[in-house]
Amino acid sequence: MPPKSGYKYRLISRNTSRREFSPVLAVLAVLFSVFFHGYNALSLAGDSANQIREDVTVVTADDASYLAPVENFIAGKGWRSNATGSAAYFTRTPGYGFIYFTFRSFLDSPSALFALVCFQIGLFGIAVGFIPFLGRSIGLNPLAAELVGLTVAILPMFSGFLSYTLTEGVTPALVIFFFVLLLKGYERQTKFLIFASLLLGFIILIRPPLLVLSFGFLPFLFVKRSRISFFTILVCAVLSSGPLFIWNWHLNEITGKWGGLHSIYHEDATSLYRPLHKEIWNFHKMTGQSGSDFHRSIERLNASAKLGESAKMAVDQVVQQFNQRVFDSVNPDSLRKAYRDYSEVLVEQNRVVNSGGVIRTETDAERELRNTFESFRIQYVRANPLHSMLFVPVKVYGDLAFHSNLSLYVFQKSWRGNLFMELLRALCFAIHSLSFLIFPIAAFCFLRQPGITAISIPVLVYLAYLALVQRGIEERYTLPFLVPMFLLSALFLHRIIQKLTTSKKQPLL
Repeated sequence: MPPKSGYKYRLISRNTSRREFSPVLAVLAVLFSVFFHGYNALSLAGDSANQIREDVTVVTADDASYLAPVENFIAGKGWRSNATGSAAYFTRTPGYGFIYFTFRSFLDSPSALFALVCFQIGLFGIAVGFIPFLGRSIGLNPLAAELVGLTVAILPMFSGFLSYTLTEGVTPALVIFFFVLLLKGYERQTKFLIFASLLLGFIILIRPPLLVLSFGFLPFLFVKRSRISFFTILVCAVLSSGPLFIWNWHLNEITGKWGGLHSIYHEDATSLYRPLHKEIWNFHKMTGQSGSDFHRSIERLNASAKLGESAKMAVDQVVQQFNQRVFDSVNPDSLRKAYRDYSEVLVEQNRVVNSGGVIRTETDAERELRNTFESFRIQYVRANPLHSMLFVPVKVYGDLAFHSNLSLYVFQKSWRGNLFMELLRALCFAIHSLSFLIFPIAAFCFLRQPGITAISIPVLVYLAYLALVQRGIEERYTLPFLVPMFLLSALFLHRIIQKLTTSKKQPLL
C-alpha cells in the first residue's frame, strides 16, 4: 500500500517538519506513570507488604539476579549473584545492574531503588515525547502521530513495569530511542547511526535477545540510492556487539567458559537449572504446554524430592497434564519411568547440596535422561509435525497477543470490577490484540519501504523467536516492541482510511 509520487525513492517520510520532541506528551507520560505506579505501591504496602520492596519496587523472582551483583560488588565480593558455581556470573548480563549501580554507589538501598524508579519513569516520559517524530518519520500525518503518542502516554498497558527492578523498566524507552536514532541516521547524518550502534550495544548488554534490533541496519544495504555503505554497517555491527563480547571475554577469564545470549543452564548449578532441565523443557514446549504449567510440574517433583516423599503422586500429576496426542506418540510407561528417574536425580542433588557438597558436572544418570527426553521430543515432533511446528506456535502467539497487558496489582486486584477499570481493560485488550493481529500484515505491506522495514524486521524476528523457539510465555517479553507494533498498526489503518476516503471522492463514472 505505498503512498503516491516519488515516496518509493526516499528512505523515510519527509513529513517531519514539526518539532522532534513533544514536552507535553513527555510530562503527561510521567504524570500518568507516577499516578498508576504510586497508587500500586500504596495498595501493595497495605494489602500485600511482602510483594513490595522498601515500599517502592514490586518484588519478583528475578530481583536477586539483577540486584545482588551490585550489592556484592559494593561489598567487595565481585560482580556476581548469590547463586552457586558459574551461574553466579552467567545468569544475567550486567547492563541493568550498571543502571542500578549508578544510584546505589552513592545512595543507600531504599533511596537507590526510589531513584531507579524515578529514572525509569523519566526515561519513559522522554521516549514518549519522541513518538510523534517517529510516527511522522514512517508516514503518519502529524495529528495521527500525536494521537499515537498520547495513547502511549496515558494508557498503562505501555508502562506496566516502570516500578519493577526488571529490564522491562528501561528497554521499551531505549528501543524507541534506538529507532529514532536509526531513522535520523539514514535520512540525515551517519553520526546518528554511530549513536544508534552505541546505544544498541548497551541495550544488548541489558537484554541480550534484543540483539535482533541489529536487523534494523540491513534493509538499507539493498536501497540503490542509500548513502549507507557496507563499511558503515560493519562499523555499526562492531560497535553494537562490542560490549557483549567484552563481557563474555571477562567471564571466560573468570570461569574458563564463554557465555551465550542468555546462559541459565549450568553443569555445576545446585538449582533446577541444569542441562537436564533444559532438555525436559524442550520436550514439554513442543507439546504445547505453557511455561508456567511446566515449572509447576517440575517444582512438585523437586518439592517431593526435598521432603523425601514418594514421587509417585508428583509423577502422576506431571504425566496427567499431557493430552492423548502425547500418549499416542510416546509410551506412557516410558514417560512415568523417566520422571521417576528424574525425581531420583533431584533426591541425590538435594542430598549433596544439603550435606555441603559441590556439584561440578553432570552425572551419568543426567546424561542418560537427557538423551531419553531428547528422544521423546523427536518422537513427538515426528508424529505431530503440524501440531508442534505450526499449531503450537500459533497458540503461543495468541497467548502473547490476547490480553490487556495490565500487570499491576491495582488492575488485577484493587480496582477489579470497577466500571472504569473494566472499560480500561477492554480498551487495552482491544489495542493490544489488534496490534498483534495487524502488525504482521502491515510489515508485509510495507516491505518496499526501507525506513518502515528497518523497524518491522527486528520485531518480526523477535516475535518468531518467541513463538517458534522460546515458547515460554510472559507478557513482559513483548513490551520492548509494543510501541513499534502499535505505530505500524496505526500507520496501516491510517493508510486504509486514506484510501477509502480518497476512493469515495472519486466519481463513479
